[in-house]
Amino acid sequence: MNKTSPVEPESGLVEDAYKIIRKWNFPFTGKLDFGSSVIAVVGSSGKGKTSLVQFLAGGVNNSNLLAIEDPPGSGQFVIGDKNGQIGDNGGSKYIYPNLVTSVIQKRLIFYDSPSFDKISTPPQAMATAYFNKVVMDKFDVITFVICVDFETATGSHGPEAFLREIKETAKFFKLNSALPYKNAFLLAVTKVPAHTESKYTTEIVPSDEEVTGMVANVMTTAYEILEHENDETEEEMRAVQNAGVILHGLMAAENGSFPKILLFRRPQESGELMQTR
Repeated sequence: MNKTSPVEPESGLVEDAYKIIRKWNFPFTGKLDFGSSVIAVVGSSGKGKTSLVQFLAGGVNNSNLLAIEDPPGSGQFVIGDKNGQIGDNGGSKYIYPNLVTSVIQKRLIFYDSPSFDKISTPPQAMATAYFNKVVMDKFDVITFVICVDFETATGSHGPEAFLREIKETAKFFKLNSALPYKNAFLLAVTKVPAHTESKYTTEIVPSDEEVTGMVANVMTTAYEILEHENDETEEEMRAVQNAGVILHGLMAAENGSFPKILLFRRPQESGELMQTR
């Protein structure tokens, strides 16, 4: 397996990327040595990516996680934490990768990748590509969990918005094919409305089967849109091809269900997550 080494600075852009890599390379790669398998969690900011990583790594008994009403008095609850790792406060946590080791399964590592929409400069993009490649080179088996919020996944913003998230995930592979990982993709639909009725609303909450069906319909439409896209550059064409591989994998059905679609509902009340509904 090839090992990846940071590039040496040759220009202004590369030098800026090298500074990011140099700052984060040792603590990042040092953690990798303690793992034998990895789950890469990808997505845009505000999609619940870090919340999901902290929950899966620490389990339901993770006393660090909190259910917070946001905004106050709205009846809408989000997951936060006591250490300030989760939230929409901006800053370096969006543009730098993070590795979280599981407290449940030994040698399992979660890769909380930089948020798609926060990679705004070429040096950040170069550094992100480097860290992604480090993860790809280290592990033979990788599971990719794509975080998409409920409204986007069910088509409230149109199928194009959902397709953008899939295309961003496809960039993880650069010019390489995603085909070797065609069965390694899962879709985590986050911020799904809570199961029970709330004193704040009389809205009927869709069942798991209804939500999954809506998401499957959006994926079908997104796939049809993708089939009619024409891109000029090699990188654009590869991204479209890989997006098709990802969608095809996510749409795999078994006995009328979609096992690649995972639903994560909002908490129903405030407090420590392990003590709430």
